[in-house]
Amino acid sequence: MEELLDRVNEKDEVIGTTTKEEAHKKGYAHRVAVVFVFDSEGRIFV
Repeated sequence: MEELLDRVNEKDEVIGTTTKEEAHKKGYAHRVAVVFVFDSEGRIFV
């Protein structure tokens, strides 16, 4: 199963959908969220 992403324009308006692979190959702008989790000693969980 391929991961689908919202493809956006320069105003962050959704203009369609694309696969993650296609977005990266063709340089399409898309939305993404990243979460970093640290413990009390400042180590990052991966």
